[in-house]
Amino acid sequence: MPLAERGYPMVGLDAASLMVERAREQAEREKVAAGLVRGEAERLPFREAAFDVVLCLFNSFGYLLSDEGNAEVIREVARCLRPEGRFLLDTRNRDYQFSHLPFSEVISLDDGGAVWLECDRDAEGKRLISQFRSPATGEVLHEASIRVYPLEDLRRLFAGAGFDIERIGGGYNWRPFGPRSRELLILGRKG
Repeated sequence: MPLAERGYPMVGLDAASLMVERAREQAEREKVAAGLVRGEAERLPFREAAFDVVLCLFNSFGYLLSDEGNAEVIREVARCLRPEGRFLLDTRNRDYQFSHLPFSEVISLDDGGAVWLECDRDAEGKRLISQFRSPATGEVLHEASIRVYPLEDLRRLFAGAGFDIERIGGGYNWRPFGPRSRELLILGRKG
């Protein structure tokens, strides 16, 4: 929404119809023109060379169950970018994330309720598993699993899709990336 408010033509994509509908409602409330589409990242519903920039923000990468599926997401981004187009991937720093596991906290909700969040890695040490539970009953309300890649694996995925990496940072202020960086940002240019 902030980019659309600044006049950039935007298209938002999410696999969940609920999230697309919430974004539409927010765009209407804020009177912002933004195209919003439900679709799968590994099969983007856009023509070749449709965009100058693709942003994958807020840990949206790595949810597919196979490494090949996640690699296909990056190849699809490259397909949809014009020559010299740029791709910004915001993901988690695997080393930082895994050094803080297991993790558990109770999160207060806006409606006065609460949810209990537990995070740990899978048995292979490749995926971050997050469970949201009812504090009262322990019932699992939602579970998410995200493949968290080390930087070198992401470099290979970018290269395999035809991207030259222009910049790597440990946050949106482009501070240097290191083991204590919570985030990992990679800016690639389509070669």
